Amino acid sequence: MARRQTKRRVFALVAVLLGLGTVAVGYELLIQYTQRGMLARAVEKYVAAAADADFLIAAVGDSHVKGKEAPPGFDYPTQLELRLRTLRPQSKIRVANIGEAGYNTSQAVDRLGNVIEKTGRYPDLVIFTAGYNNIWNFQKAWFIPEDIQGRQLDQQLRYLLAKSANYRLGVITLERMHQLLDENQGYRGHNTAVFNEDDPNEVKFLSSWIKRDVEGLATSLGDQGTRVLLVTYWHPYRWVDEAFEALAETDNVDVADVRGLGFDGLSDGQLADAFIAPGSHPNKYGYARVAELVAKAMDEDGLLPPEKPGNP
Repeated sequence: MARRQTKRRVFALVAVLLGLGTVAVGYELLIQYTQRGMLARAVEKYVAAAADADFLIAAVGDSHVKGKEAPPGFDYPTQLELRLRTLRPQSKIRVANIGEAGYNTSQAVDRLGNVIEKTGRYPDLVIFTAGYNNIWNFQKAWFIPEDIQGRQLDQQLRYLLAKSANYRLGVITLERMHQLLDENQGYRGHNTAVFNEDDPNEVKFLSSWIKRDVEGLATSLGDQGTRVLLVTYWHPYRWVDEAFEALAETDNVDVADVRGLGFDGLSDGQLADAFIAPGSHPNKYGYARVAELVAKAMDEDGLLPPEKPGNP
């Protein structure tokens, strides 16, 4: 009887382990399938925009580029294209929105590289908004080894914990990591901040991460004659703003500052009432304001194609 019970326990344990393995493999396959689908949609948008463009703009970044919390067609890249047509009516300016919600700067750069590789066409200008999600999303980040990058975020958290001294991570961040791992072994981010945005060392680390990604992007694009226009968020984030301000001194990079949506006299509460959706993204009016400010920056910084003869 005891031997039979032992066999049953062994069989049960093996079944559980096989089940967990099957779930893990299934999960990884689902992630790969989803990523391929998102890339295919980005390529489709890019190809459609490039089809009749004589000046092609790639809008790259996170949910603020994609247009989260606004109706379809009211994201700021789409509204930007309409504004640019009025500034250069004889030019075929097209804006391809290949932003993706939740992306960090490394993923945004990688997305653009993949789209260019698959289409064989470089954009004439890249507008780029990303960096906020770097506080919780480490996918594709240079400081995570390649063999760990594709794993779930709880495994990436464990790696960061092991290397915390290297990156000068503070007590609050270490406690937060332990708490996230203790509460949910399947932690996958869900916009829960990991880094402490009030710690000067961690702000510096986050800023250096953003700066490194954008500098690499600007260098690779500069060889093709493509410029990069960084667009800030409507709300200030220290690690993003410090990186963008430093990058403004870089060759081939310009910055469009849309913090406060250009309204110096309005509080965050007043802005939220008119221009911001419940989830902190701009609403359709907020995105329209971003498009207006970006178009103005492009015009002032000489980023638009030259006016053709006959233009008024």
